[in-house]
Amino acid sequence: MDDILELEMALELKALKAENDKLKEERESLYKVISDNDLEEELGIAKLMNPEEKICLDGIKHLADIFENGMYDQNDVKNFDLLHKNLRLIRNQAIDDGKKKKSKVDIGEALKIVEGYKNE
Repeated sequence: MDDILELEMALELKALKAENDKLKEERESLYKVISDNDLEEELGIAKLMNPEEKICLDGIKHLADIFENGMYDQNDVKNFDLLHKNLRLIRNQAIDDGKKKKSKVDIGEALKIVEGYKNE
């Protein structure tokens, strides 16, 4: 009798795990649709982001504080440029393909970009 009960419980557990996996896939699919269409704010959902995106945003916010205090050096500017490029790659946005002649980073332009990310 105990064997039958254990078998029934094992089968029920297996069915529940399969249903759970199916629901997880469906949830991920729906989150992707929401994220791809920038509907988080309209639906009252916190912006979905992966860890890499969060690291880039946190780094940019940290550098924004440094830039505002005026206590930055060339390494801070380079780090900002690297974080910004990585964030654009993560978000599948176009970046400079390197074919243009490279110029020095304009701090004023960098601060404008930082202000946009600081509010996220």
